[in-house]
Amino acid sequence: HDESALEAGRLLCKDLKPDEIINCGDTVDLAALSRFDRDSDHFHRTLGPSFQRVHDYYAQLKADSPWAKITEVDSNHNTRIKKFILKNAPSLYGTKRPGEDDSEYPTFTYPFLTNLNKLDVNWVSGYGAAEYVYGLEYDTPPIIFKHGKSAVSNGSTASKESKENPEVNVVRGHSHRMESHYRTTRAGNYLASIVVGVACRTTGEVPS
Repeated sequence: HDESALEAGRLLCKDLKPDEIINCGDTVDLAALSRFDRDSDHFHRTLGPSFQRVHDYYAQLKADSPWAKITEVDSNHNTRIKKFILKNAPSLYGTKRPGEDDSEYPTFTYPFLTNLNKLDVNWVSGYGAAEYVYGLEYDTPPIIFKHGKSAVSNGSTASKESKENPEVNVVRGHSHRMESHYRTTRAGNYLASIVVGVACRTTGEVPS
């Protein structure tokens, strides 16, 4: 991750004082659990610090904007934990500590390991279908926040999302590059499809 980018995001939220902060996912890379071959050993023992950094960042956002509702949607890098457990230790899948109620997450999951419940972060699970809908109470098309699954190589991911979701606004991540596409419907609604950029280093520290 790029600390300067994370700090810019935090300061932006502190300045704007939003009612809601929505994270489109891939907050952790989890390269140590990836199915891809390692290029070195520099991801060794990075899981703990990664989970701690997520928790600390949300704590900072919460301290700056205690009234804000914070939401994160599930994403493909988060599913590396599930896939790793199912492949290497399936008996541990879905286990919880004794005494936990239904609001607690299974032990070997991203929201548990980052302790999102302690910070009252709303977690939307189910990567692929996971999405957070904002603005249903308004008389305008809502905004769908999700991570996304596709990345079009010619830079038209936002356009593809707009065609697949013709009646709503979309904000998503996944493709690692910023894009936007706008259109006006026959009903006169001006809709946006936005792919947000990334807060990680893109200068070679992490394999692409």
